[in-house]
Amino acid sequence: MSDLSLEAVLLANFQTSADADKRTEYLKSNLGLSARYRVARLALGRSLSEPTFPTQNIDAQGKTIKGELLFGMNELSLWVGLLFTHTRTVNPRAELNLATLQNVVKRHWHRGIELLMEDWTEAGEDFLVAILGAGGLGIWVELYKMTKAPNMHGVITAIYTYYLAIAAGAAFQIALDANSRRYVLSFAFLSFVLCILPAFLHAVGVMKCESTSLLIGTIWSVAALALWWIANGKNLSLLDVVIASDALGANPSDRASGNSGGFDVTGR
Repeated sequence: MSDLSLEAVLLANFQTSADADKRTEYLKSNLGLSARYRVARLALGRSLSEPTFPTQNIDAQGKTIKGELLFGMNELSLWVGLLFTHTRTVNPRAELNLATLQNVVKRHWHRGIELLMEDWTEAGEDFLVAILGAGGLGIWVELYKMTKAPNMHGVITAIYTYYLAIAAGAAFQIALDANSRRYVLSFAFLSFVLCILPAFLHAVGVMKCESTSLLIGTIWSVAALALWWIANGKNLSLLDVVIASDALGANPSDRASGNSGGFDVTGR
C-alpha cells in the first residue's frame, strides 16, 4: 500500500463492464435507490463474500464513478482494506496499487451484480412456492380429507378463503403503490369489491349448487393470482433482466477466447 494513497483513491475513476453497469441502473431504479454507488457497494460486498477471485473476461465500458462516491469518505479505508485483503488472499504476490484496485473493483462489481440478480431470482422462486403451496395449504388439507370422507363444502370454503386473502392483499398493495393516481386507486377498490362479492354470496348460502360454487371459486382464484401478479409487477425477483446489447452478441473489441494451438494456421 506504500504506492497508493487514500487521496488518490478518492480522486480516481472506477467503472465496471457495460452489462454490469446496465444491471446496476436496473437495480437502482427498481430498488428505489437514489444513486448508483449504493448498488455498486452491494455488488462489491456480495462478490467479496465469495472465496474466489472473479476472473471473467469483461470489458471496462461502464460509466465511471469517483472513488469518493463509490466508497464514501468514512468507509474508504475499510473498502480498500477489504478489497486488497481479498486480493492478497487469493494472490499473495499481487501488487497493491491504484491500477490493481481499479481492476479489482471492476471485476468484483461485475460478478457481484450477477450474484445479486441470481439471489433475487432464487428468492422469487421460493416466494411463488409459498404463494401457491403454503398459501393454499387449507385447500390441500381439505382435498386430503376428501379421500377419507367426501365433503365438497370444506374444499369450496377453503378455495374462497384462499383467493380472498390473496386478492385483498394484492388490492391493498396496489392501492399503496398508487401514488395518488386515482385510476389506480379505483382499480384496486373495484378489484377488491368484485373479489369479495362471490365470497359473500357463498358465505350467506345464496349459491346452493356446489358445482357452480366450485367453478366460481376456481375462476376467482385464478383472477386473484392474476391480481397478485399485477401488484408485484415491479418485484425484482419476478422480472427477467433484459440487456439491450444482448441481441448484438459479444463486444467485438473483446479478445477472443481460446487459441490455435495444435492447428496449422500458416496456410501451408
